[in-house]
Amino acid sequence: MGAAGSKLEKALGDQFPEGERYFGLENFGNTCYCNSVLQALYFCVPFREQLLEYYTNNKNLADAEENLLTCLADLFMQVCQG
Repeated sequence: MGAAGSKLEKALGDQFPEGERYFGLENFGNTCYCNSVLQALYFCVPFREQLLEYYTNNKNLADAEENLLTCLADLFMQVCQG
């Protein structure tokens, strides 16, 4: 997660959308390409909103079958909550 007042935040100034914040995913070797795709998906607002709605409507995700959709919904919720 980005720290308030980072170099990037200062460089962007007012250009960054209000209410959005930076986040980072840990790189486990060669996962940076996957991480960049996940971050791009997160910042696709309609996609993110639908996935978070799915998460909200299926609060028993812990009991649900673990698949790509449930894992992605869980990740997005964690990022959203900080």
